[in-house]
Amino acid sequence: MAGQARRWYGAGGRHPIHFQISAGAALMLGLLDAAGAAAVTAAQRIDGGAAFLGDVAIATTKASEHGINVTGRQAEVRVTGGAIRTSGNQAQGVRVGTENAQDNTALGASVSLQNLIIETAGTGALGVSVHEPQGGGGTRLSMSGTTVRTRGDDSFALQLSGPASATLHGVALETAGQQAPAVVLWQGAQLNAQGLVVQVDGAGVSAIHAQDAGSFTLSGSDITARGQEVAGIYVQEGMQGTLTGTRVTTQGDTAPALQVEDAGTHVSMNGGALSTSGANSPAAWLLAGGSAQFRDTVLSTVGEASHGVDVAAHSEVELAHAQVRAGGQGAHGLVVTRSSAMVRAGSLVESTGDGAAALLESGHLTVDGSVVHGHGAAGLEVDGESNVSLLNGARLSSDQPAAIRLIDPRSVLNLDIKDRAQLLGDIAAEPQQPDGSPEQARVRVALADGGTWAGRTDGAVHTVRLLDRGVWTVTGDSRVAEVKLEGGTLAFAAPAQPKGAFKTLVATQGISGTGTIVMNAHLPSGTADVLLAPQGFGDRQVLVVNNTDDGTESGASKVPLIEDEQGHTAFTLGNMGGRVDAGARQYELTASEAQADKARTWQLTPTNELSTTATAAVNAMAIAASQRIWQAEMDVLLRHMSGLHSSGSPGGFWARGLSQRQRLDTGYGPWQKQTVSGIELGIDRRVAGGATTAWSVGMLAGYSETRRDGGAYRAGHVHSAHVGAYVSYLNDSGSYVDGVVKYNRFRHGFDVRTTDLKRVDAKHRSHGLGALLRGGRRIDIDGGWYVEPQASVAWFHADGSRYEASNGLRVRADSAHSWVLRAGAEAGRQMRLANGNIVEPYARLGWAQELGADNAVYTNGIRHVTRSRGGFAEARVGVGALLGKRHALYADYEYAKGARFEAPWTLQLGYRYSW
Repeated sequence: MAGQARRWYGAGGRHPIHFQISAGAALMLGLLDAAGAAAVTAAQRIDGGAAFLGDVAIATTKASEHGINVTGRQAEVRVTGGAIRTSGNQAQGVRVGTENAQDNTALGASVSLQNLIIETAGTGALGVSVHEPQGGGGTRLSMSGTTVRTRGDDSFALQLSGPASATLHGVALETAGQQAPAVVLWQGAQLNAQGLVVQVDGAGVSAIHAQDAGSFTLSGSDITARGQEVAGIYVQEGMQGTLTGTRVTTQGDTAPALQVEDAGTHVSMNGGALSTSGANSPAAWLLAGGSAQFRDTVLSTVGEASHGVDVAAHSEVELAHAQVRAGGQGAHGLVVTRSSAMVRAGSLVESTGDGAAALLESGHLTVDGSVVHGHGAAGLEVDGESNVSLLNGARLSSDQPAAIRLIDPRSVLNLDIKDRAQLLGDIAAEPQQPDGSPEQARVRVALADGGTWAGRTDGAVHTVRLLDRGVWTVTGDSRVAEVKLEGGTLAFAAPAQPKGAFKTLVATQGISGTGTIVMNAHLPSGTADVLLAPQGFGDRQVLVVNNTDDGTESGASKVPLIEDEQGHTAFTLGNMGGRVDAGARQYELTASEAQADKARTWQLTPTNELSTTATAAVNAMAIAASQRIWQAEMDVLLRHMSGLHSSGSPGGFWARGLSQRQRLDTGYGPWQKQTVSGIELGIDRRVAGGATTAWSVGMLAGYSETRRDGGAYRAGHVHSAHVGAYVSYLNDSGSYVDGVVKYNRFRHGFDVRTTDLKRVDAKHRSHGLGALLRGGRRIDIDGGWYVEPQASVAWFHADGSRYEASNGLRVRADSAHSWVLRAGAEAGRQMRLANGNIVEPYARLGWAQELGADNAVYTNGIRHVTRSRGGFAEARVGVGALLGKRHALYADYEYAKGARFEAPWTLQLGYRYSW
């Protein structure tokens, strides 16, 4: 038969079996006879050469009768299409090599199985089996589009042993029976599978069992195991596994989706999912030194005591952008026993049953930029001696009061929270220390670099160490042995209601170091948080006090905060300005006289200074603030009327813009700064007169916006809309008289920060009415020069108003009025240009005296009188240009300064069109 090609047909003669026989080869065939008997091996390939089979129909029925058996050295077999079926015990569909090393010497075979159906039915029957001796030639198995099914106990769908390798594409492996895994890898075997589908039904079996220092890679695969005491993938004894986009599912009790065991054994999983649905079935179980890494993977369980990830006995796990969910009773998202776990890169570990999200039993846990959260129980339970690090914005929390629960009050826990990480919830021991004393506790918490803890503890914590930017917010009555302030902040949480429950913190062994302490007080009732440290508070501390009811006037003369039994700590108030706002007034921190035992009480004592909000309210309601806006708008009209006099215009339409910077002293707080910007539009007409006199009347409307800053204001504004009417009389001697009436509607608002940095705002409306009478005379001098003395009197009335600030401060202002007398002189020159246009530069000096500009403002019923009486000097320069007979342009700059008022600059631009 050497060198010849033969075609053989199976039973019925319709399905050919193709063989290509190479030199030096021998082929043995056993075909079914009429009685159904078969040879031991339907097709066998021994020692070298190649065999190519197509559309096969191979069937055996007796024990140890294999469909295809390949032994010897360098054999090459390719089978494409058809089916191979065996039904005897220990019968194998495709057998490559034997367990006898003498039969497998340097096997090195190459076997390709494509588009086949391989089925076995019998005990110990294997679908495809490859045995490569150690030091052999490296047998290579390739399978694609093939389905392998086994039915029977101890039957494998695919077995690889020794330094053999297999590559699978689109292969389905199915087993049904006790101790019948779909894939067995051992003694250094290597598997690379894409699109692999595995289904296992049985008990005491793994869908994939890999051991003995080989490796496997699964991509886009789906592994399912059903039954009691099964496993999706079981890896041990130094095997290395890589899973990408693969889903592993088990259904049954004591059925982990992935089990990794022994030192040097490692599995890396990217994408995909591990899920279980039975009791005592973790999604991933690592023990005896095994390690695993999960990236972008979902690990979920729903059964009782089925943990998401169970890491035990010196094993290691890393979760990166992974999600771990345990939903059954008594199930934890993560269990670490004498092992270590890293949860990082946006991972989530949570439990929804009555088990904590994580359980540490003498383990190490690092949570880096991730969340560990318990819904029905604590975020973390601790037993034994453990270490936890929360880093880079990590969060450990629970829907229950306790974020961390000590199963044994003698447990040791070293907890580091830093880099903006958060612990949200209590640290509790159940049961508590036998004597309830925190001195016996063995939990130490360190916070630094923006790390925060918001919670309480009652004797479960020995030491809280607050380093730079570390913050502990005490949310309920607490006891610790000691607090070490090393640049951090000890803060008491604000009560839910202004008069709600305040907190007490006892540090039985004292507070040491230097830092910031933030407390809350309800000054109207004189109640506050309590901080007790019988062994002292250190050398220097900064105390910040938040008043929980800023808007109500305090009814307490002094509010005690701290009892310093040692009497040697220097406290300073860290609130803005070193004061505490309370209603309309401010409080300062004072210490009582030292007693005989050196004890001193640090307390808040009222002052006569206005609170930040009250200062802003008084300045906003001062008549001077509104009057200065009204006067700035009035000056725009007066400059227009001056131009009307000098030009002899019969009237027309005009528009002028304004911007003025003002500084006011109302007598309360620092000078108030505001910038008035606006525009006025008007129309006027000459209505009467003779040869030597002229009468003009006009109307105006305008809008301005005033922005306040500095002093008490974080931001403040006044929107002013105004209308008015005016009349002017002018005779040929240059004398004139002007009269104006103007009404304003003001909309006020301010926004401030209190001394404890709370935001308070307020809005209200008011009205203003004013009138002005001005007289003067323009005296012409040779060469176009002129001088113009003038004087005026202005009256302004502001109505009263009342409102309430957002913090409850009640504000009321009485109506008031002011009088302003002004006198001055203007000098300039009118120059006619060659083109007939006229340019008129000028300068003005004057003095203004304000009379009666006082008003009463009440904050929480306390009367404050604002005063702005006094005078100020004015200096102005400007220029007007008459362009032809109808158009005119104007520009002006002014500076004013007095004892209570200053205008560093005023700018006006104007245009007039004459009829």
